[in-house]
Amino acid sequence: MLGKDQVGGGFKRLNFDCAVIIFSNLTPIDVIRCGQASRTLREWAFWFMSSEGLRRRHFPYFTDEGSFDNDTLSPVKRYARFTRIQRSFKEGRPSSVLKFVGAKELKSRGDYAAWIFGSWVLYHQLRNKPGGKSCRRIQPLSKLPLTVCPPSPGHAPFAPHFIDVNAKGYLFVRVGIEERCSRRIESTHDMVFSLSGTKLLWHHDRDVDGLPELQPLHIGKERVYYITMFARPELIAYDIRSGRQVYRSPLPEKIDNNSRCPEFNFIFDEDHEFLAYVSQECSRSSPPIHIVLINGANGHVSQEIEVPDASWPLELKEQPNVAAFALESKKQNFLNGRYDLMIFDKYSLQADGLFTLASRDLFALNGSATPDRTFIYVDPFRLLAFAMVDATSDSTIPRVLELKKLSDTNLRGKIEAELGGKGVREKVHNWFTSAATGCITLPSKTAGSNIRCPLKVRGIETHLASKISFWGQRGIFFYVNGYQPRNSDTIYALDFTPKASNTHSGAYGT
Repeated sequence: MLGKDQVGGGFKRLNFDCAVIIFSNLTPIDVIRCGQASRTLREWAFWFMSSEGLRRRHFPYFTDEGSFDNDTLSPVKRYARFTRIQRSFKEGRPSSVLKFVGAKELKSRGDYAAWIFGSWVLYHQLRNKPGGKSCRRIQPLSKLPLTVCPPSPGHAPFAPHFIDVNAKGYLFVRVGIEERCSRRIESTHDMVFSLSGTKLLWHHDRDVDGLPELQPLHIGKERVYYITMFARPELIAYDIRSGRQVYRSPLPEKIDNNSRCPEFNFIFDEDHEFLAYVSQECSRSSPPIHIVLINGANGHVSQEIEVPDASWPLELKEQPNVAAFALESKKQNFLNGRYDLMIFDKYSLQADGLFTLASRDLFALNGSATPDRTFIYVDPFRLLAFAMVDATSDSTIPRVLELKKLSDTNLRGKIEAELGGKGVREKVHNWFTSAATGCITLPSKTAGSNIRCPLKVRGIETHLASKISFWGQRGIFFYVNGYQPRNSDTIYALDFTPKASNTHSGAYGT
């Protein structure tokens, strides 16, 4: 066994398990340098850099196992590829930029992104070739094999208002028929398509099929998840290919439908799917916050996690294709307004089927280093930050900020002392702060030409910039709500995957 082998010389007490712990905290180039120390270390480094090692998720920026299908790259080349991806993020130079104007409900999973554009549903599929672009338009729903028509002239034309897509290329679409006067949705139609050939797999008509009022949640690998709109909700799962009901399971009392439809996060990897619900009331007198985790395999509650330090609002962030999540607590204007604090409690799925706290990371963001602090988004898994920075009176420039270790022990002591006074008692494992990097620049129009000017987002007010998210390992989405009609609800997708020097890229619009 590799774990029983040892290295001679100064490393004679080092076994493979210890080496893995060391490798997982090093940069790619440092792992390769360690492999030059001895033959055994070189073999261990190669094993660590192999697909088996990568699948054990030693890399914070690694999310998509599917990219290894039929991959014959050597371990060193494979590791170097991930180094380039990480460097592309940090340098802020995408290989392509896509602009979605008027896009609604944009969802991304794997290599697919789908969105609503008026009465159309469109999708974008990234090809294996970095920088490649394939954009197809799904036919208007009225031209699909299923005919959905308004029942009378008093009803508005139907339009899709909820979509979701999975990494296998299955697309869920909900169509609603509204009354023209009240705009109340009177009937719904749910459909699942295979994007391979735009084939309709199944369709549910609530009125015809006698279904209860259902709110779609997520589309998984094999199932579509719904919640019933009852005072005591139930979770219902349908088979993604046949549309048959798989199970119907009651949900605990903590999940309440009285005020609004509860929101669920989707946590999944290749073998597991969980729906996570945060029972949260933002008041000091409220009871501890609970995270309710429901197993998608049977619809039963698998775990409830109590969060005792609930004085700050919490937000749950998941990581695509990884059975892990982070609880974000944010506090602005800390230490007399000098810093914004973000605390991440990261939980990961263990062999016993339960999520346990893996680490608590704290990010101290200096306000003077990032003038527009409102829109800093931190990814706790990749250790990257994203900010919208003011450039002129009518435009902003997005930046990717690199996070580095916080070495100022005096500052750490002050933060720890103030956190203790605010009831945050748990130990902080890792301390980070942000380091400014170059702004995001547009890719060159042709091969060999120079990088163009920074990407500017025009016609927005800074407080209207909204959600920012990551698209797998490949890129970044950021959403902008503009005050000019032409820029309303614009979504930019930045593909940071390195591309070959002889390929073309640029800014694309839909």
